Amino acid sequence: MKIFVMTFFISFSLLIGSYLLFTHFSLPDPVLSQKKLLDAIVRDDVETVAQLLSKGQKTEFAIDYSFELPTDSIYRFYASETAMLYNPISLAIVAGAEKSLPLILADTKDIKLLNELTASHYKKDGQLGKSSYDLLALAVRTDNLKLLRQLIAAGLKPERQNYLVVAFFVGRKESDNKNFSRAMFLESLRQRSAIIVELINSGQTISQRLPVPFPMPTAVEMFFMLAGPEIRDAMIEDIRDEKVKKQLTEVASRMRVKPTSADKQN
Repeated sequence: MKIFVMTFFISFSLLIGSYLLFTHFSLPDPVLSQKKLLDAIVRDDVETVAQLLSKGQKTEFAIDYSFELPTDSIYRFYASETAMLYNPISLAIVAGAEKSLPLILADTKDIKLLNELTASHYKKDGQLGKSSYDLLALAVRTDNLKLLRQLIAAGLKPERQNYLVVAFFVGRKESDNKNFSRAMFLESLRQRSAIIVELINSGQTISQRLPVPFPMPTAVEMFFMLAGPEIRDAMIEDIRDEKVKKQLTEVASRMRVKPTSADKQN
């Protein structure tokens, strides 16, 4: 009996040892697999990305990753550090992986989680914190209408009611560039107006204001003042909700007749 017990114990120990040895060498390291996907995204290697996704690689993760952004990149407001927390979608956007991004968006099951993970690198307080650094902000702050529509189509609705404030107050500041021409100024207003319209049509309320302890016009009113009647009218025309369209028409009718900043550029 004693010999039987010893034999059983030795056999069982060998079995467990063999299993642990097998799993150690046969199962992939999750972080290594995730890094392999991010490496492929940086190269915009769509074949490798598709292959990894087809093998079951999940996209719902965020890890520390090193990526050197060009000094003139429009995403430096977000990727200000060489090594930071990235997820597949945020890296695809920042790295300009336009071929890989649609695959990743289509494969992602929880894009809301990745939206939160994108903003988690920035522990900002206040109303605009996450809305200034999440996936939607990467589109809004760079006037990237195509990207904004891609994210919304993938199921990421702008639920936090402050993206219009982000669009007006935290957007790109090309006008700070000494080479910023009048034509560029008008084009930037048109691009921003398209972003604002898309956000309103996706459920953003037009009553949003900068969170300050004193009276202030809404973000839409302030943009209307800056944009001028031509851009204002075009924006109102593109609003789908008739109630909102009527409200914006009333806002526009209260604007002064004197030329605005945009009118003076013509």
